[in-house]
Amino acid sequence: MADGLHPTVTNFDNQVVTMKLLAGDHRIIELIAKVVSSNEKSRWVLNPQLLQAVPMKNAKGETETGIGMSNFMVAGDQSRPVEIERGNIMATQLANKDAAEEYIRLTSALITPSKPGLIT
Repeated sequence: MADGLHPTVTNFDNQVVTMKLLAGDHRIIELIAKVVSSNEKSRWVLNPQLLQAVPMKNAKGETETGIGMSNFMVAGDQSRPVEIERGNIMATQLANKDAAEEYIRLTSALITPSKPGLIT
């Protein structure tokens, strides 16, 4: 249904997406990754990052729950795509702007400061 509220996206290639996956132990996990290609059987993604709730300090020094990213394939070759079988994918959505920018910053070989300023 392509009505503005429900856009039709059938090809996520070259997009940063979040996916809900059904894990083998009946858990649902979420990851963020860049899709490099897809077919009827599988989706290949680059640098998949597992999304997890983690404690973080806010500007006031108070602990809040935030979202952390960690390698989905810890011992895998991060320069090569990971194949995810479509039967394990429950849902796919384009990542929101903040999540996509953080994913790109985290997985980029070149890290740039988030705010311009002097490095001392």
